[in-house]
Parts: sequence; structure tokens; C-alpha cells
Amino acid sequence: MSFVNRDFRYRKFIQWQDSTVAYYLDFLLNIYPPQCGVLTVIEDRYLGKKVGLVRLGFCLIALNMWSYTLCQKPMAESGQTMTTTVRPPLPQFTEVARTTLQNRTDSDSFVVCPRGHLVHSFLACDPSSACFAANDISFSSRRESWALPSYSSCDVNMTSLPPSFTCANGADHVPYTFVCDHRQDCLDNSDEDFCVYPPCNVTWQFQCRSHQCVPVTGKCDGNADCHDKTDEDRCETGNIRILRNPAIMPPALVTIDSSGSLMVRMIFSTVTSCPQTYFKCPSIGYCVPVFLRCNGVNDCPEKEDEEDCGAKSSECPGYYRCRGVLDTCLHPDHVCDGWPQCPQLDDEMFCNSTCPAECVCLGRSFVCRQSFEAHSYPEVRFLDAEASGMKPACLTANVLLIHLSLANCDLTDFGNVTLQNLRSLDLNGNRIRAVSDVHLVGLSKLETLFLSANPLTSLFASQPKHGLSASKLTRLDFSNVEIHSFDLRVLSQFPNLQTLNLSGCGINNVTNPARVNLVSKLRVLDVRGCPLYLFPAGMLKPLNRLRTVRSDNYKLCCRANLPDRFLSNRECEAPQDKIASCEDLFKSNVHRVSWYTSTSMSLVGNIAALATRIILNRTSRQSREGGSGQQSVNLFVSSLFVCGCVHAVYMAVISIADAVFQGSYVLKDTTWRGSALCTSAGLLWLLSSELSLLLVCLITIDRVLVLWCPYTSWHFSAKSAKVAVVITWVGSTAAALLPLSSDLKWFQQTPLCSPLLLSVEESRGEAFVFGMFSVFNVALSWVVVLGQMLIYVHLRRHALAFVHAPGKTKELSTSRRVMMLVVCDVILWLVVGHGSHLAASGMYMSDDVVAAAQVMVMPLNWTLKPLLHVLGTLLERRRTDREERMLKILMAKSQL
Repeated sequence: MSFVNRDFRYRKFIQWQDSTVAYYLDFLLNIYPPQCGVLTVIEDRYLGKKVGLVRLGFCLIALNMWSYTLCQKPMAESGQTMTTTVRPPLPQFTEVARTTLQNRTDSDSFVVCPRGHLVHSFLACDPSSACFAANDISFSSRRESWALPSYSSCDVNMTSLPPSFTCANGADHVPYTFVCDHRQDCLDNSDEDFCVYPPCNVTWQFQCRSHQCVPVTGKCDGNADCHDKTDEDRCETGNIRILRNPAIMPPALVTIDSSGSLMVRMIFSTVTSCPQTYFKCPSIGYCVPVFLRCNGVNDCPEKEDEEDCGAKSSECPGYYRCRGVLDTCLHPDHVCDGWPQCPQLDDEMFCNSTCPAECVCLGRSFVCRQSFEAHSYPEVRFLDAEASGMKPACLTANVLLIHLSLANCDLTDFGNVTLQNLRSLDLNGNRIRAVSDVHLVGLSKLETLFLSANPLTSLFASQPKHGLSASKLTRLDFSNVEIHSFDLRVLSQFPNLQTLNLSGCGINNVTNPARVNLVSKLRVLDVRGCPLYLFPAGMLKPLNRLRTVRSDNYKLCCRANLPDRFLSNRECEAPQDKIASCEDLFKSNVHRVSWYTSTSMSLVGNIAALATRIILNRTSRQSREGGSGQQSVNLFVSSLFVCGCVHAVYMAVISIADAVFQGSYVLKDTTWRGSALCTSAGLLWLLSSELSLLLVCLITIDRVLVLWCPYTSWHFSAKSAKVAVVITWVGSTAAALLPLSSDLKWFQQTPLCSPLLLSVEESRGEAFVFGMFSVFNVALSWVVVLGQMLIYVHLRRHALAFVHAPGKTKELSTSRRVMMLVVCDVILWLVVGHGSHLAASGMYMSDDVVAAAQVMVMPLNWTLKPLLHVLGTLLERRRTDREERMLKILMAKSQL
């Protein structure tokens, strides 16, 4: 014989050596606990003789013991046991109406699982309750999705169901209701090892070893009130007397009362089935309470109640299924009946609890959208009070809080609240402007902090006043906070930081890279939405534990910037750069060849065209003696080729940089973009781009005035043309210098030292770029288009009208010659300008299209201008020769 001590309900039971429970005894027992215990058998008619002392359990001494199966039918006279030859069926549950439990309790407190049984609503996705979650499943809340691994979702239609507590091993998940409840649920005990409990009231409470407080009256009463049973340790109890139970043969009902005493009650022999709250032991006919099925104790004589326990046994439709590894089910009549039948006592949890009218309560997890009297609910573990307007000062009594969300509560300051068990704090979407280590002094166990979308003007001070007050933090979310410059010294307060989210912060540059080794445990870094134009090369090298990087800047995912132990580039999520690669300034050889070719042709073509015009202007009699219209247009066209030479110099600088940095560009990228040479190249690009369009506009205006107003004074004279050119150069130079007068610095945005005009990505100086190229340039281009249309109409109308007016004929010839030169520039800026409009409106353009436009199409404009000018000159000369031949023919005919 031995004590049955695995279940609190059997504390006054004994069982035979074959582990079956004794339903009745024909002798009296005096049990002397400690340790293994001693039984004194006073009288034993069952064995037919008196027996002395019998030690229990593992202290069993050498004494002849027989293995008996209790509750057998009477033995034959020979003393032989009657046996059963046919194996009876296993005990089965009778399905009960699912509404029984809801009718007796709050219908919102329970949920029907897919297998038909019921559990508490807050256990719907608890793996230990075999409801909607069959394996380790955790909810992934929208605020933690950036930091946590992806788990399978729990398919339950309960929108208010909170996420579960994640154990330290990352695999186990426990409802917050069972965290800090003095009972281990995580395999690694991480749901209990951090808990700080309020002290017990010594006048009427006893403190267990686990810091649980129980009534002092329960100390040494033979009933373990502490989960760890320490209230029954070192108790000098006398002998516990177990009275004999009369032998009542089946059919009979076996019941257990709240004190753990066994009772057997006879039922009429005409009754063939057990009540719904019982099941029948097939081998002998005793009716046993359903909560004893699959509870780990052999209650039926043939042990049938513990067979086939597993997946099938948890299918008890209409019954309440107890939480835990055992498959114990209760009839609804046994739920909230005043004493627990489940091993973990969950059938009696929250039976008489109240919930604030402003909240939805699921166990000790509250979801509230209005402020409530939180001090009246000190047991709450999880509180989602988003948009409720609650203040931290209202929660000083809730010392057992583990997760707290005060998102969108219009907070300006968190204050100095002491919540020693708080592990996760959500302050997203408030109006907090400053955060320092002072705010975390009373949050010594805080591991996760969300501060997204707050108008923070300063982060934690680089030198904390209270030491490493945030040393426990492992996850930190600063997403969507405007931080243009990030000082790595801030991270010195977080030596255990594993996940850092800076996405959407718009960080442009990173300083003090030498302090990055202070977060050597960092595993996840998210800087999406941060341009990171300037950051030290090899910034992530010291972070050997880094496993995941998410960025919009391709450079962070280059091997030269990653730790040596970084597993693979697949764990670094960043789009490819549109222009450059980790090795070269031009990632495509096609782009490189096109750029080099355009550079050479543009440089040679514009210099040659400019030299030709200078020579012709000095040697041509027509140029010297021509009218003011010819002098003005010659000056404008010459200035246009000077502008082309300036742009060719810019392209040559980029070509030289590509050749110098080839093979190791990413290591020199920051130095290159921040250099004076790159800035100068960007100035040349912007100067030439704006100057070109302005000169084209002057040429168009000049031609319109000459052709449509030939007899007025509204023409450019030689002097006014020079003034106009000077003004154009000064204005373009001022526009080019404008970005330097502010913090735009968009010359550093790309390896080409110029912004991407067709990109949909947000960048520094985006408003300036859009206003300059998409508004001003487009408007100016349409003015040029309108002027060229007027010129074209005039040319068509007066094709041969002035053959006898040499001056007018030359003006027409000049207009036709420069038309192709003008149209080339206008088409480019109309395409680029309207493309920028489409990109700004959200139209997607592939990276290849953007790169091709920037590297191949735009430089082509400067290459074609000299060629088109030569082509226009040749075509005009051919036209002039044809008109002269026609004129001679007409004169010859007239003489006849």
C-alpha cells in the first residue's frame, strides 16, 4: 500500500500496491506521515489476520505483500480471484448539451472549441487546453510583429483576445493570467523567475516559499494550500485516522467530497447507466466522476480510466476540459460548484469575479477603451488601455502588471511610476517629447519599450544619471520618430538590447561608431525609412550576434559592412541601389559604357561646336554685319554650348570617380558623397541643367519676336542679349547654390551627386527638387513649346515670301536651324517633369527605368545637342541651295 499524493483530491485516500485506488476497506488505518509514512493495521478481516507495521512507498520493507485488485466481486471459497475473459470497452463520455455551462455562468467567459469541449475564453489559444491551438502558438500583435518571429495564428473569432506571454526559450507561450501565479508554466520557469510580489500580511497570511500568500489557518491542516505545498512542511501532525468504508458492491456511485474523503453510495440495481456527471468502469460497474477520467490515477479496478488517454480522450463534447498535460474533463455541473476538480484549479477560476463596465476581461487580461478604477483590480496582469485616456499615476496599485499599453492616450510624460513586474510598455502615438533614464528607474524588469510616433526631440541622454536603469531592455521601438541624426552613445544604456527598431525615423547620418560595441548582443536591427546618407564604413562589424538587418540602404547589406559571422545576405533585407553596387559606382556595365560614351561625345561635341561658332562669328561677314537679331541668337547658342561643356565636366568627374573606386566602392561611398568634389560636381549638374533650359527659352523668345514683330523695337539688341545671358547665368548659379544654404544636401543622395528625378522614394530636399524640376522646368518647357509652335506656323506660312529680302531670309534660316536644338532640350524636360509628377502621385516606376533615365537618357541630351546643331546647319544649307536654284530658274523664266 502507498499514499496517493499526485493529486490534491486523493489526500485521504490509499491505493493498493498495483496503484489502484481503494474504494472500501474492511480495516481501520492510522497513518503517521512524515516522509514515507507508516500504516498500523488494527484489524484485517480482508486478509484474515492481523498485521503489524507496514511502511509505505519507497520505504517498503521485506514483508509479504499481495497485489490485489480492489472492488473485485467476492472471491470463491478456494480463495481464487474471479477473472474476466473478455476485455470490456473503454469508458466513454456521454455528450451533454453545450448550453448547460453557459446557462450556469457568464456566457462570455467560456468558448466552445472545435472538438466540442469548453474552456475559459482566455484559454482559447492556450496549447495546454487543446482548444484552437494544438501546438505552440502565440498571437503576434501589430506592435510586436517587427520584433518577434512569425508564429502560426490561432484561428478563433475573438477580436479582443490578447497575445500570450512568450517564455524565455521562445517556443513556449502562456496566457498572461498564469504568469506570476506561483506555479511554473514555462519549461524554463521564465513565467515566474522574474516576479516580485507584494509582502504578505503576517497577521492573517502565511507566506509560501514561492511568495504566495495563503490563510494562516491553513498551515499544517493536512491540506496543501501553497502550490509548492510548503504550508505543510515541518508539521508535527499526529496519526491520521482513515475510517473503514463498508464494502458496497456495484452498481454504486463513487464520489469525492471537497475535503478529499471517499464516499460510495449504493444505487438501485435496475439502473443500467451512470448519471451524466459519471462514467462507468466497464469491468465491474462502479460509476466514477468524469473528472477522474485520464487524471493520472487508476480509479477503475482494471485501470480502464487511464487507458487511451491522448488526442481522443480530449474529445469530450459539452464538457469543460481542464488545463494541463492530463486530459481531464468536467461535467458542467462541476464547474464553479465551490470546490475544484481540475488539477490546476482552473474550473473554479473567476467564477465570482467582476469586470469593469469599460473593459473586456479575459482572466487577468483586461482590454479597456475607457478609463476605469484600476486600483480595484490589483490582480490584473495584462492591460491594453489604448486610447482610453488613462494616466500612469492611476496604476500605482497594479504592481503585478506585466504588459501595459497606454498608446494614443495623449500623454506628455510617463512620470516616475514604480511597476516592478512590468516587462512590456507601449507608449505609441502619444505626445511625449523627451525620454530619459529617469523614467525607467521604477521599471527595473522592463524588457520591451514602444515609443513609436511620438514627437521626441531628444532620446535617452548619452550619459545616464541613474546608471544602467534600462539594462534589462531587450527590445526598443523608436519607429516613426523624427531623428535626423543618431548618436550611438545612446545605446550605452542598453547592454542587453537584442532588437532595435528605428524604421521611419528619417535618420540621415550616424555618429560615434566606436560605441556600437556596447550593444554587442543586438540581433535584429530595423532602419527602414532611414536614408542613412552618411554612416561610418564597417559600422556593424563589431555586432557578431547580429542575425537580421532591415534597411532601405543597400550599403548596410554589403559584406564589407556586415559582421564576419553574419550567416548570409538573405538575412539582410535591403533593396538594391538603382545606380551603384557594393563594388562599383555603376552596378551595370551597360550603364558604365553608356555614361563613358556620353561623356566623351558630349565633351568633344560641345567644345567643337563652341569653337566653330566662335570662329564663324569672327570670320563670317554675315555675322559681323548682320542685324541685332543675328547677334543675339549667336550669343544665346554659344552660351548653350558653354553650358554643354560645363555638364560634360560634371560627367567627366563622375567617370573618374567610378574608375578610382572600382572594386571597393562601398568602403569609399560615404567619403565620396561627402567630399567637396562630389558637391562641386552636383553644383555643375544643377547649374547646367537650369541654364540650358533658360537659354533655350531666350532663343525661343528671340525668334518669336524677330519673326512675328519684325518692324518693332521689341527685339534683343546685342547689349540686351548680353545682359540677358548674364542674368541667366547668375540666376542659375544662385539656384545651384541654394541647396548649400540649407540642410538639403541632396548632392549626396546618389553616387552621381544628383537626385533621382523619377524616384518615388522620399529624400532630403524633395520639395525643392519637385518645385524646381517638376513645376518650374515643366512650366518653362511649355512656354518654349508654345513659342516654337508660333515659329513653326510662321515658317510654314512664309516659306518663300522673303526670297527677295536677304535679311528676312536669314532670320528664317536661323530659326529653322536652331529649332532642332531647342526641341531636344524641351522634350527631355517635359518627359522628366511629367514623370516626376507621376512618381509623386504614387505611380510605380521600376528601378531599371529610373536608373536608365538618369544614367543613359539624360546624358544623351547633351550628346545630341552638338550633333543636332550640325545636322540643322547642313539641312538649312541644303535648303538654301535649293531655294537659290529655284530663284535662278524663276528669274530665267521671267526674262523670257
